[in-house]
Amino acid sequence: MQELKIYRCEFCGTTYSTKIKCQDCERGHRKPRDMKPSKYIPISQDKTGYPIYIDIEMDNGKTVRYERRKEIM
Repeated sequence: MQELKIYRCEFCGTTYSTKIKCQDCERGHRKPRDMKPSKYIPISQDKTGYPIYIDIEMDNGKTVRYERRKEIM
């Protein structure tokens, strides 16, 4: 019997045979640092009340915009 050891990235779930490759993957993922003000429209135009988009400042200083497309649940 062979014992196998694998490493799984905590962010994306990809598995690796070496710890170093897994650590490289984990370091490559940008992490949210701060949420900027969101964009809303009047409740009379959108009864959900959800923002149209949110801007997130990442750990590398860049800001990324996420836009709502649809409710999933």
